[in-house]
Amino acid sequence: MKKVLCVLLCVLLVLPLAACKKGGDPSAIFINTESTTESPNDIKDTVKVNFPLSVVEEDLRNDLDAFCEKYGYKSAKLNSDGTVTIKMSAFSRDLLLTQKGMEAIRAIYNVAESGDYPYVKGIKSYDDEDFEEVSVLVDGEKYKSAADTADMAFEIAKGCYLYQVFTGNAFSCTVTVIDKKTKEIITEREFTDNDIMTAD
Repeated sequence: MKKVLCVLLCVLLVLPLAACKKGGDPSAIFINTESTTESPNDIKDTVKVNFPLSVVEEDLRNDLDAFCEKYGYKSAKLNSDGTVTIKMSAFSRDLLLTQKGMEAIRAIYNVAESGDYPYVKGIKSYDDEDFEEVSVLVDGEKYKSAADTADMAFEIAKGCYLYQVFTGNAFSCTVTVIDKKTKEIITEREFTDNDIMTAD
């Protein structure tokens, strides 16, 4: 367990440094949660995080106590609007966002590396602070004749959603498709909460 905690702490330190590399505020990756004390940066603080019930594993949706026990949260409350409010330590919240950020990065690059979308040639850039923008490089001719381009963009947006949903913000992710050869933007689409919820 100590080894696992050490690894998590190392990851927690590395990801904000990556945000600094792009000129961002390293604390920006841990935003929009509500602290119950006056010092939200204290790792002992208790914070509240709201997210849709749909992101909780299906077998735990009717047993939020078991959900809390599994992930070490202090408490969970189901709200009338279908969201869940979780109380956790600020440290646990930061670890959670770090984990979800890594999952978002994996989801983005999986689209390019899985072979499921052969016209995708790489990821040009992504916003590693809040995952609101991703630019994809494609073979323009193959992309324009493909039938699954909407699925490709959705897979990227969904990966970003699984990070943003834990920040408390309304979800927004713009996926820009760029022809690798000509450098021209082929298409640009903004995904919102409604797009994800409708698909689910």
